[in-house]
Amino acid sequence: LQSPLNKVVNLVLANRVTSALMQEFISYYSNVSLRRRKSSRRLFKDTLNYSLLF
Repeated sequence: LQSPLNKVVNLVLANRVTSALMQEFISYYSNVSLRRRKSSRRLFKDTLNYSLLF
């Protein structure tokens, strides 16, 4: 049997681990999204520059 204190400690630890994983997940995907936006913006600029040559 687990004591009430152990249950609380386990819940707090589980919450901290989940929060850390969620922060890592959000950080990773926001960086990926930012890179995609930059690369698509660069592609758009390159296309515009190319069209100005001809």
